[in-house]
Amino acid sequence: MSTTVQSVCVLCSHNCGVNLEVEDNQIVKVAADADNVFTNGYTCNKVYRIAHYVDHKQRVKAPQKRQPDGSYATISWEQATQEIGEKLKALTGSHGPDTLAFVGIGGQGNHLSTLYALAFLTGVGSRWWFNALAQEKTQRALVDGWMLKAPVGAMMVGHAEEADVCIIFGSNPALSQRGVEPHRMLRAFKKDPERTLIVVDPRYTETARLADQHLPVQVGTDTYLLLAMAGVIVQEALYNEAFVADRTTGFDVISPVLADINVVEMAGRCGLEAASIREVARSFAAAKRGCIELDLGLEQSRFNTLTAYLIRLLLVMTDNLGREGGAVFVSVFGPKLPAPNRSPKAAPVSGIPGIAIMAPVPMFSPALFAEEVLNERPNRIRAVIVEGSNPMLTYPETPRVREAFEQLELSVVIDPAFNETAWMADYVLPAPVNYEKWEMAAFPKPFPLLGIQVRVPALKGPAEALSEPEIYHRIATKMGLIRPAPRVLHWLARRAHRPLWGVVYLLTLAPIALLAARSLKRSIAMAMFWLYESLGPTLQAPQLASVWAQCLGAALTRRADVVRQFPELAKTRNPVAITQWLFKQVMAHPEGAILGRLDVEHHLQDHIGYADGRIRLAPEPMLAELERALNDELPADHDYPFVLNGGMRTHWTANTNFRDPAWRKGSGPHCALRMNTDEATRLGFKKGDSVRVFTRTGTVTLPLLPEKHVQVGHVHIPNGFGNCYPDPESGKIKTSGVNINELTDATHRDPFTGCPHHKFVRCQVEGAC
Repeated sequence: MSTTVQSVCVLCSHNCGVNLEVEDNQIVKVAADADNVFTNGYTCNKVYRIAHYVDHKQRVKAPQKRQPDGSYATISWEQATQEIGEKLKALTGSHGPDTLAFVGIGGQGNHLSTLYALAFLTGVGSRWWFNALAQEKTQRALVDGWMLKAPVGAMMVGHAEEADVCIIFGSNPALSQRGVEPHRMLRAFKKDPERTLIVVDPRYTETARLADQHLPVQVGTDTYLLLAMAGVIVQEALYNEAFVADRTTGFDVISPVLADINVVEMAGRCGLEAASIREVARSFAAAKRGCIELDLGLEQSRFNTLTAYLIRLLLVMTDNLGREGGAVFVSVFGPKLPAPNRSPKAAPVSGIPGIAIMAPVPMFSPALFAEEVLNERPNRIRAVIVEGSNPMLTYPETPRVREAFEQLELSVVIDPAFNETAWMADYVLPAPVNYEKWEMAAFPKPFPLLGIQVRVPALKGPAEALSEPEIYHRIATKMGLIRPAPRVLHWLARRAHRPLWGVVYLLTLAPIALLAARSLKRSIAMAMFWLYESLGPTLQAPQLASVWAQCLGAALTRRADVVRQFPELAKTRNPVAITQWLFKQVMAHPEGAILGRLDVEHHLQDHIGYADGRIRLAPEPMLAELERALNDELPADHDYPFVLNGGMRTHWTANTNFRDPAWRKGSGPHCALRMNTDEATRLGFKKGDSVRVFTRTGTVTLPLLPEKHVQVGHVHIPNGFGNCYPDPESGKIKTSGVNINELTDATHRDPFTGCPHHKFVRCQVEGAC
């Protein structure tokens, strides 16, 4: 007898809604969920293979401890958490809280653990949260902080569906399938001849083939295209004078710089005709609604913080920021938190700061991880807890990451799979996969919606697997970070579903936690885990206490957004009553719950935190970075003449979520080096030849796939490969494709964020013997 469960795909941040048909505790069929309120029946091809994500030969089924000979022995949860807690207490007590780092947390659509993990980290007092998002998008939050003082958790995105002119940089949504919005956008532009789609990409991508215009920019030179466009707009007075005068400051500083930009020179640097750039700039400035879309092609390339700034500068000068059809801000559901007034702590070795992007806790770039372990500072990182991440494959410069893990005094991996990082760990603790537990997808939803999707377990996981919140609770208890919740909280929690008693519960929880912890930071951990202990048992599952907390945060700080969605709450003043309403909505809607709407009319104003309400057009760090970019000549490197795009998207890449390579369909090769067809012929290569790619940090060997759409001098390797898995016939461990981070250099990174330049890796290619 089969059952159907509404859920989401967990292979990327768009979390498309799916219906899972389950029989005998196995996923036997996957279908798009037409009732999903966020994705409306859309999915890409990869979702239909997620049964392989659940069922494979490398599941961790009980706690494991590394033995002196490198093997692993099964131990009890009591032993595992006791030993880990004692070691963490000793290390942080002897060397300070920064000896502990968290790596990962909240993998794709696996967000129910996030509040517990960050409360744990805050309670310890450590600065260190390394997350893959910080090697992609933290420059967005950094620049929005400089220019707007934008709230934490708000992310600027293009609103292409309503745009008249859309320029896409560094993204190929026709193939990468970034959710329902790009899919709708491409269809809309195709149907409307009055709208213009422009694609900027070194490769003639699948999206470029659908566009009205393709600008084949020289790899790594998008900065100069953006500078040339900004120069044209200022030099020809195409900017919106009234908006700039009324809503900004600093135009008098930046406009002379742009007035002096030599558009012809910039065009030469990026390999384009000056006339084409002028045409695009004029078209964008004249558009009633102009939009710029971007993704990793820009965000992991040279000058990526500067490009983030220049894109915002173009949007502001043309009055396209904070407007439908231009650029808008999407937000995670939960409390609306203002931008921090003080600078976050920096990484001691590099001086690069942590940046708060999706939560009030700053995150650090993975490119900084190894160097913060491999140094002689007494309070260097000595212990890590890795959750929902595989840094041995996904962090820059794998050899250095491997060396760092070997130097750690304690490493704990919390994961459903025995992955490459788990093989390096002292302890491996089993968690259920997404579909075996209560979970939540909390990434920002399509503008202007606020919402989340909580999903019920579709499958039963291994008997000894524990949810991540329970694992954190046990370790925090053994470490002495928290103590059991007082009996009065349990008594009040059982009555907290009634609004007035809920207020009493909260007013009791906070001061008792602060009194017991004797410090504000530790009280945050105490309060979060006491919520789990006392309120959690009154809900469908204890870990859902974090969802209740998010609803409370929204009730306290986003009341207007909530009322915009639920007018019937307009007269409700008790925040606990609103919290209970929101929580019930979440639980009643497994297809996804819309819990609020952003204010479209005052959207820009709502995202400017400066007291004068004006946008800063000339942040000091960007003026110096502009000068550095203009003085950069990008000289040729004869030893490494090719530029590698490390992490090309294909129909069969999905980060490192899948262990079993059998999930991929087709004959392949799925992991191949793409090179320009004519260039391959000149070098004597043909399709399928084994080639060696090497950089200053490493070497890989893989088959060649010539492609006419690739730019000369530019080569591509897809991401999501390099994992080791038992061969189904021989049982021997084999490697699926190559790990691109064997080639990357962690020091090749943005100076402001530490974001690695994975899309601009100097390399050489030669035939393999």
